[in-house]
Amino acid sequence: MFYFYAAPWHVLLLEMRARGAELPDDSDMERMAEWLSRVQSANLFE
Repeated sequence: MFYFYAAPWHVLLLEMRARGAELPDDSDMERMAEWLSRVQSANLFE
């Protein structure tokens, strides 16, 4: 389950898939969206 802050990343991944990107299934995409949101948050402090 992804949290509200991962939602923009989830939308972006869905748009990428619609444009032809080969992305994993939905359960893996949720984990990917969560990871992207954490990585972005960590990079804001650099």
